[in-house]
Amino acid sequence: MRHYLYTFFDFLFPPDTDELTLRKVSDAAFLELYCYGKADEVDTLLPFSASTVRAAIHLAKFRAHVRATELLGTVLAHHLARVNVDYIILPIPLSRARARERGYNQVENILHAAFKKRLSTHKRATNVLVRTRHTKPQTTLARKERLTNVVNAFDIRDIEAARTLLAGKHVLIIDDVTTTGATLKAAKATLLPLQPASITLLSLAH
Repeated sequence: MRHYLYTFFDFLFPPDTDELTLRKVSDAAFLELYCYGKADEVDTLLPFSASTVRAAIHLAKFRAHVRATELLGTVLAHHLARVNVDYIILPIPLSRARARERGYNQVENILHAAFKKRLSTHKRATNVLVRTRHTKPQTTLARKERLTNVVNAFDIRDIEAARTLLAGKHVLIIDDVTTTGATLKAAKATLLPLQPASITLLSLAH
């Protein structure tokens, strides 16, 4: 039945390469791509070089694609279930302009999908960090420009509330994809004055 539905909808709305790539991968096959690593100061979970990972990242980021979001959420949940620290998890926020343009934050969507897997020992905090200015997309910049593009790009929405929430706690800041880690490092620098016990930087793909 699914085959006939795909054929019908593909005739009406021809799928792009990312859609076709993701359609071929099973949940188990995507989870097999999980490969914990380190890139400078950033923990990474998936290789962006894999075509299915690139497809999932693109579809989640630019189209809020439900299956892509769920696949990435499954990998994140798998990783968080393996760590021995209880985190307060902060997604990288979008600027107001980009949030209006897209209507969603793909990292928040992925985090929401991960928490459907009953991650009871971790907590989310989506309203701590704010993006104070609209920066150029990191993917359009050279490495040197990426490092300076996001300097002072973040602030804290409510300092006293954030300090009460995060002081002495283990914090995890998460983004969907990273190359230099500049965005995550800028967010970390913003949170350091709140004196959390630790700040871990994590990117789904690298």
